[in-house]
Amino acid sequence: MVKKRAPLPPPTVPPCLLFCDGVIVEQGTGKTTLIGTYSGVAAEHFPSPPKDFHVYAQVTSFVGPVEMKLTCVRVDLPEPDEIYATVHDVQFRGKLVVEQVHFEWRQFQFPSPGEYAFQLSSLGISIAERRLRVRQKGEVK
Repeated sequence: MVKKRAPLPPPTVPPCLLFCDGVIVEQGTGKTTLIGTYSGVAAEHFPSPPKDFHVYAQVTSFVGPVEMKLTCVRVDLPEPDEIYATVHDVQFRGKLVVEQVHFEWRQFQFPSPGEYAFQLSSLGISIAERRLRVRQKGEVK
């Protein structure tokens, strides 16, 4: 007698969340190039000088149109402080298709040195979080 296998949930690709200076999508192939990835920021003074801020994400396990929210929260304070948030509408082609999402915040400024969490969420559910340390130039890493 052959036993039935329990249905398995579709595999989930862990989300990717990267900070970079820019994102280029090649028109012919759709290949993505990330320019200048980094994991920390140093500024001469605060608020930091205005600069375009790019966050690149790869996400899967959704189907159809989905609203993705990216939130910046200062987390090294007694009470976390939301600095900025934005929403992107993403069209997911299937549960197993990895979609690329590029968040671009124009002329973004960090109000002060500290630790910031960038939280990716959808439908009220947290998908990923990436921390970024922002420091005064000359301060020891």
